[in-house]
Amino acid sequence: MIENERQYKITRAKLAELEQARADVLKSAEGYKPRIAKALRDSAESQIADLKREIAEYEDLCQRRTALLTMNSFIELGECLIKARLFRGYTQAELADRLSVHAQQIQRYEATKYESARFSRLVDIMDALEIDLRAVIDLDNKTQPSSGGTNKGAVAPIVDAPWLSPSRENYELELAGVGGDAARRAQGIITRHGFWNSI
Repeated sequence: MIENERQYKITRAKLAELEQARADVLKSAEGYKPRIAKALRDSAESQIADLKREIAEYEDLCQRRTALLTMNSFIELGECLIKARLFRGYTQAELADRLSVHAQQIQRYEATKYESARFSRLVDIMDALEIDLRAVIDLDNKTQPSSGGTNKGAVAPIVDAPWLSPSRENYELELAGVGGDAARRAQGIITRHGFWNSI
């Protein structure tokens, strides 16, 4: 994932290099056995496709052509927060100013996809980015591990490991944003789904 303008420029340069390398491979393919030539071409094509996808995603976010992100797991929240920052047009330093923290703190958060951020900080960040997070949690998942006792309305298995598996929930992060009090919304989601009662 491209997270800033510097990485964007590096990725575009790498794409140009790979496209030239692909052209060179096509020219010299006659000297290789057909299977090897095909493998070289396929490898170059795969890498080029990946870089083009990353570039297109970055450009779509920066030009505000993408207003809705879908997460298949809560673990993907960090990447979505980075995408939300790009969508809003904020640099890491500008987001840090909105949160009254040092820019290096945002750099550290983004380097780990926000794994080290506390829940309250994530709520602050969502509020600063003016995004709305909506979660749909599948409580009737047939692959839930049996706990041997009552499952408290099927909420407890979501808290138990592996509570972050992609098959358990589908999150949507709306970047078009209604802003407002992110903490209140997050508390409402947690209360409605009985999260605190399950711990």
